[in-house]
Amino acid sequence: MKDVEETKQYSLLKQGAGTKFLISFGITIVLAKALSIAFTKIFTNILPQEDMGQYAIFVTASMTILAYASIGFQTALNRYTVTYKIQGKKKNLQDLVFSGFISFVIIEVLIIGILLILYLARGFYPSFLEIEPYVLTLLAVGIIALAQYFSTLCYNIAASLQNSRYYTIPVIMRVLLQIPLGILFVIYLDLGILGLILGISAAEFIVALYCGFVLIKDLGIGKFSFKELKSVFAFSVPVYGKVMLMRTFNLYLLVYIDQVYPENGEALIALYVFGALPIANILLMIGQMFRTVYRPIIFKYFEKKKLESMEDLTIMISKLYGIIIIAICILVFAFSPILITYLFTNSSYLGGIYLIPLLFVSQACEQLSNIVAYGHTLYYKNYWVLIASVISVGSGVLASYFLIPSLGLLGIGIVYLIIKGSNLIMLTIVSQRYFKIHYDYKIVVKILIAALISIGIGVIFNLFVIEGGINIDLVVPFLISTVIYIGLIFLFRLIKKEDYNFAKNLVKSYINNRTKSA
Repeated sequence: MKDVEETKQYSLLKQGAGTKFLISFGITIVLAKALSIAFTKIFTNILPQEDMGQYAIFVTASMTILAYASIGFQTALNRYTVTYKIQGKKKNLQDLVFSGFISFVIIEVLIIGILLILYLARGFYPSFLEIEPYVLTLLAVGIIALAQYFSTLCYNIAASLQNSRYYTIPVIMRVLLQIPLGILFVIYLDLGILGLILGISAAEFIVALYCGFVLIKDLGIGKFSFKELKSVFAFSVPVYGKVMLMRTFNLYLLVYIDQVYPENGEALIALYVFGALPIANILLMIGQMFRTVYRPIIFKYFEKKKLESMEDLTIMISKLYGIIIIAICILVFAFSPILITYLFTNSSYLGGIYLIPLLFVSQACEQLSNIVAYGHTLYYKNYWVLIASVISVGSGVLASYFLIPSLGLLGIGIVYLIIKGSNLIMLTIVSQRYFKIHYDYKIVVKILIAALISIGIGVIFNLFVIEGGINIDLVVPFLISTVIYIGLIFLFRLIKKEDYNFAKNLVKSYINNRTKSA
């Protein structure tokens, strides 16, 4: 058998996604997720749902300011780091990073300054930052946004340069610090929800100091360059617009729920953010691993004019992603009551269960879009991303006015499905115009048939056969669905020999790398 690097279908590894980095990256994600689960479990049992709902609004506000101030720099960094690495232009990379940082600081100071001036001059403050004292809360928002920006620099450089240190240490450090600092401020200093905010801010600040040190030590300090910023804007403004729209919509949605349900709005937000969303976000680990390793390779193939390899890789990755993600969705949903009650939060959050399937489909659509819809980005036609986002988010806002007041939590899931599903369809159509990928649609149909049959059987068992409390009601039927789905995948011959070989060569390449390094 040929080694991984010698075969075309495994050239993913040869082009930079070294197995050592891939496995390190995967272990980091799993460990960080486990620690994040511990954080949620601890504080959802300490603080009431209303406080956790307010905390969710606060974090969303922080991420919104981060998105506004970053000018889409993260997207450009992914693209230009690969290009500058291939061309050996380290100084350009230094200038790019430094210029992005300076612009971020300026924009963030302007945003925080405007909110602070409005509060001091007119007593005005936005409802999403109503935690007292307001000035301290606003400063905490700024610290978290700035710290997250530094972390994001490390993450993106890690993905592009295949350096696991840039990614692993900041991620693990963050989640290790958040729990003890949160406990210190919430329990020992008895500061409640404000204490949780201060603890998170302190953790983010410490991580930012480390990231800044690493970036300066390993990358160096560049100079401010309008030329590099111009390149960032030219490539990233449409994607930046998309991120701004989605971040703003996420914040709007939480505030809207709080207004529509004045008596229990924050409790509903907590059910969504800490009940349903942690289950749905399990898909992010899988999607992030696919995207982080896969996207930079696509850009490298394109730089080297290996268009046939791009198409082969996309077809293989999208098929494997589809098969794997559906199996994971069914299996995780089966155990969702147990996960919510005993792992993520507690039994008071079980009301979010029936939102999970809709969030699963929405997450899958978003991740699949990252895998298959990249043709327009190859030729810097990112304005299509903004156009698709305006249409999809606009549809979501309109749908929210009708669905959320009448359906509550289920309305949230339908709204996100409308946004993510329409965005996937539009960007896939556009991407095909710029880079045609000849999918075997018979495979797609077979995967969908296998999913529909297996899920349908699970629903029938859940409604008419199994009775034994919510845990048994879901576990048994959807475990049966999982088994049936896997059986149909093999029956339809959707898993082929090269798929087995890919996994086998992945392990073999890792062992070879370890032997060489030793």
